[in-house]
Amino acid sequence: MSPNSRAVRKAMRWAGGGHVALALFGASAALAEQRPGDLSMHPVWVAMAPNKTDETVVLQSRSYISLFKVRPKEAYAALDPGMTKPKKVLLPAGTQLMRAPGPQFIACEIVRKPGNERLTCLRDDNTDGVFDTVTRIPAHGNYFIFPIQAWPWPFKYEPLHQPVRYRELDEAAEFRPVEFILRYSHLGDWGLIDFCFEPFRRKESWGFPHLVDACLVSTLRPKYAELPKSLAMHGFRVSALSFDPLSRAMTVRVQRRPEEYQVTFGFTDEKAE
Repeated sequence: MSPNSRAVRKAMRWAGGGHVALALFGASAALAEQRPGDLSMHPVWVAMAPNKTDETVVLQSRSYISLFKVRPKEAYAALDPGMTKPKKVLLPAGTQLMRAPGPQFIACEIVRKPGNERLTCLRDDNTDGVFDTVTRIPAHGNYFIFPIQAWPWPFKYEPLHQPVRYRELDEAAEFRPVEFILRYSHLGDWGLIDFCFEPFRRKESWGFPHLVDACLVSTLRPKYAELPKSLAMHGFRVSALSFDPLSRAMTVRVQRRPEEYQVTFGFTDEKAE
């Protein structure tokens, strides 16, 4: 057995089937389709237990609160630089990688290098504890948050100049959690509630020096005359309760799951209640 035998055993467990993306408060649980490893990658995160499970806040337009934090379900660190040619370093040694579940052992950089337009993923072709091949994929944002689809053409892998050893991370101790926020915006006779992750407050995405909104596709868009309105997904429920026309502030209730749970993020909207 190789020094990375724990990673090998995990690879065998991943190969067993799909992953359930959990929802809360009556929202139906969705089964993330398990497609061939060369056509689709669905990263799996762990939503961390919150400090508050139920809170009601008053938000001014363009203000936000912390919604929840996530960390990778399965993460690794590259022990060697990833290169396709001598001196052409795609990933430096120490890069943190996140496992993409499926029959193949594939891990992608969790945070894309600023200025890069593509996310780099490495594949351990025989699960022997070293990465052998590499592919680079156009990225939707800085973080490996959303599924990556290659259909109908498979990802193209090329050999690494030299194998890249890796080790498993202690995800809870060695990874800084990604924070999701709830942001409210006043727009005429209706409000917009976005669910965004932290690159929204950075200036790194695509390498350009401006703030970028990195948000889930699902939003809550209540008309003030139709309040209250709510939306449940990804283990939380958000309810727009009332609107103050004088201050243009929205009263919002947030309900969160009290325990840790696994979650995947997709591109499909869910209906408001």
